[in-house]
Amino acid sequence: MTDRVSSDTTSGTGDADPPGPTRCPRCNTPIAMVSSTGPLTHIATPCGCQVSADVLDKGDSR
Repeated sequence: MTDRVSSDTTSGTGDADPPGPTRCPRCNTPIAMVSSTGPLTHIATPCGCQVSADVLDKGDSR
């Protein structure tokens, strides 16, 4: 048998997303900011998709 070294570079946290900017859940474009135009209306920039208010909070531990 041959010893093999794993080439897996993940941290083992189970998070499949690579580190980097939060991506739009609708179109996968990196989000620069979210603008709120009302209590329930939030638009991601630069893609223009409507997103939830907490979309940027989901990736803040990276």
